[in-house]
Amino acid sequence: MSQSISIEELIRQPPSTASIRKFLTFSWPLAFSSSFVLLMSQLDILMIGVFLSSREVGLYRAVQPLKEVVLFFLTSFVFLYLPIATEYYAGDRYSDLRDLYLTSTKWIVTVTFPIVLTSVLFANDIIRILFGKSYTPASTAFAILVIGMFTRVIVGPNGATIQAINRSEIEMYASLLGMVVNVGFNIMLIPLIGIKGAAIATSFGFIFYNLIEIVVIYRDTGIVPISMTIVTPIIPTIIIGSVSALVLRHWTLDLPLLMLITILLGLLHVGSVIITRNLEEKDLLLLKEIEENTSLNLSRIRVYLEQQIDKR
Repeated sequence: MSQSISIEELIRQPPSTASIRKFLTFSWPLAFSSSFVLLMSQLDILMIGVFLSSREVGLYRAVQPLKEVVLFFLTSFVFLYLPIATEYYAGDRYSDLRDLYLTSTKWIVTVTFPIVLTSVLFANDIIRILFGKSYTPASTAFAILVIGMFTRVIVGPNGATIQAINRSEIEMYASLLGMVVNVGFNIMLIPLIGIKGAAIATSFGFIFYNLIEIVVIYRDTGIVPISMTIVTPIIPTIIIGSVSALVLRHWTLDLPLLMLITILLGLLHVGSVIITRNLEEKDLLLLKEIEENTSLNLSRIRVYLEQQIDKR
């Protein structure tokens, strides 16, 4: 249970020097990490300006912010995940931490993947609807960026886990490496394949960034961030989604239809989780933690999951 501390209490009994030093030791790497991640997200635009024309800069600048939609559910869930993960790690409950990590990742992927699949399969239509036909040359770069951001989602809340296990310095080193990789690939690829090269460079930068973190998490806790319960349901969704894209390839899609496709892919993916028998008791434990740490009433979802698990 969190406790609030008033300013008056803080003035009357200020934190000790040791506490301040501990706080600064933990937080300053996170400040640098945030700066490196921000640079990693913006360097591609600067380097396109160096190697290409202002037209390519405009095309890329228009589609580049859309990639952040992929991270919406991951970043939203971190606020709930971090205090629970910290509690588990502090109590040496590594098995519970592993279950929390993998279950959280599975459901974050489950709600994110339909958005990713729609964005990749119908990238041209999305860019045409949002910005006009003249921006469709940037649709491939947009699809690459979406895939690159999904590599962050599929390994789950690794950044929050790094903080939970008190290894904030790894955030700084990983983001610095990611930025260097990003710059290197930008220099190599932009002159060769234009803005698609910039999108690939950004994706590789984040892949290396995440790779360092998951290696440290595995070394410190034994957690392998990806399991078959995450990967297996994706396969049927990709197959059916790809077939749907082929069927609709000659259609002129509008925004309501794209939203409907995303919703249908979402329902399909949840059904895929159920059909592939990837509902587990751990899912119920995650719901319990969410209910205990929020004011949400998830009893209906819990009852439904219990029924589906009992059918296995």
